[in-house]
Amino acid sequence: MARAFKLIINTSSGSNEKEKALSLIREKLPKLDVITIEKNDNLLEKAKVAILDAQADGSIVVAAGGDGSINAVAALCLKHDVPMGILPMGTFNFFARDIKIPVELSDALDVLLNGRLDHVPVGMINDQIFLVHAGIGLYSEIMRNREKDKRKFGRYRIVALVSSFRSLMKTKKIHSVTIETESGEIKRKTLNIFVGNNVLQLEKLGLVANDEVKSDELAVILLKPMSWAQRIGLAFLGLIRSMKWNKRIETFTTKSFTVETKQKNLQAAIDGELVSLTSPLHFKCVPSGLRVVLPGQEPS
Repeated sequence: MARAFKLIINTSSGSNEKEKALSLIREKLPKLDVITIEKNDNLLEKAKVAILDAQADGSIVVAAGGDGSINAVAALCLKHDVPMGILPMGTFNFFARDIKIPVELSDALDVLLNGRLDHVPVGMINDQIFLVHAGIGLYSEIMRNREKDKRKFGRYRIVALVSSFRSLMKTKKIHSVTIETESGEIKRKTLNIFVGNNVLQLEKLGLVANDEVKSDELAVILLKPMSWAQRIGLAFLGLIRSMKWNKRIETFTTKSFTVETKQKNLQAAIDGELVSLTSPLHFKCVPSGLRVVLPGQEPS
């Protein structure tokens, strides 16, 4: 039986490119309901209605967008145990790349039609899901400044990279944290705590190999306080993908851990979006959390 889909797509930008994409999607997915997100719409409210409808009629919810939009839809699909598909239309598309979804729209549509449904691991920070990464400190500053610069100069990769470098050089706030893991308690002063559910980025930076992180583990990176010269060195090692040799970086993997800070209210960056949270922060991996259409055939 042919699959039926409910597509959730943000059309507020109204670009010709997006209109062409929507036309191709309608052409290739004959059994399709389209839920458009306009400028003043509440994404979560409209997505929840679509997901409950999908739960009732057995269709697959498809999120078209970047990591932040996909995160919002995935959280509701996880809650209501509804399968989802992904059409990557963001700047970086880290989650799609990690689970081998093609970034070419036509190929991604073929996956929706012919791929297999399987579970993928997700991370949790308190009650918030993250598909790619979460963090506090420098990472939050990077996200905040990146969005400002994108609104001013456009949503281009070079804008994001230059903005990130400026944040790296300018951020001064040091966090005193207590981290409780399965192995015990550690106290650190850190510029940043970065937690990756998606190891693709960590591999690219030379921090961790894919086979070093199990599907039920999170990869944690702590950035120690640095001088401006050390920060330039960090950026250089990032460019040549050899950051694991930097002595100001501490990494470990774990299934779950807790972070407590002196600051009670924190702004965390989750899959590229800023979210207000309260300390302590509880991180955990949910290995078989989300059902997603992946490349490959269904087992016979």
